[in-house]
Amino acid sequence: MSDEKVLTKEIAEQFVADEDSVEMEEFTAIEDDAAVILATHEGSPSRGSYLYLSGLTELSDAAAESLCKYEGFLSLSGLESLSDAVAESLSKYEGDLWLSGLTSLSDAAAESLCKYEGDLDLVSLEKLSDAAAGSLSKHKG
Repeated sequence: MSDEKVLTKEIAEQFVADEDSVEMEEFTAIEDDAAVILATHEGSPSRGSYLYLSGLTELSDAAAESLCKYEGFLSLSGLESLSDAVAESLSKYEGDLWLSGLTSLSDAAAESLCKYEGDLDLVSLEKLSDAAAGSLSKHKG
């Protein structure tokens, strides 16, 4: 039996309508259509705009591309790795981005993330080539 809990389009719509109705951190996977919906979330005046998707352990290229359109704070700290395409998409994100669960990055992913201009949390990195470290050292966030 799988422990995967999927964030569906319907759940995303419920969250956008009432952010207190769903505990977003419990989801380990996200449907691409759900990411499209979540990118429209505006948050509340009292709390600001944030998406804590820190339970996600995987992220498709299409979902990453959609989430990059979100305007606010985005936590993806449950991800332990990124594909190069996901890293390229996330490099275009304009809010604060937490990727604190990543334990390694490919050279290409590091090169992409160095282009990201916001605050970037990579506190858990354990494996990094010299080339990847050199790329990340150019990050201006």
